[in-house]
Amino acid sequence: MNTKRSRILCEACECELLFSFCEGNRRWRWSTSVGREGQWGGEKGWRKKKKKKKKKKKKKKKKKKKKKEEEKVNEYEEKKKQKKKKKKK
Repeated sequence: MNTKRSRILCEACECELLFSFCEGNRRWRWSTSVGREGQWGGEKGWRKKKKKKKKKKKKKKKKKKKKKEEEKVNEYEEKKKQKKKKKKK
């Protein structure tokens, strides 16, 4: 939970005010440790909701490209062998 808190005394009655920064609304909300918490709903009212993490899709390996490259290499080697055989004859 990302909430910043600071305790400040109220000027009128010198009760302790609890200021909290609400991440969801991006503003400061307050409640006192005496009496006012019911009005603001305590911390429950403005807790930041957790976002669900999206699952990353696994990338498929590119096997086709490798196979094609291997085939090309094999064909090239076969052609070389055939040329050598022709030269020997």
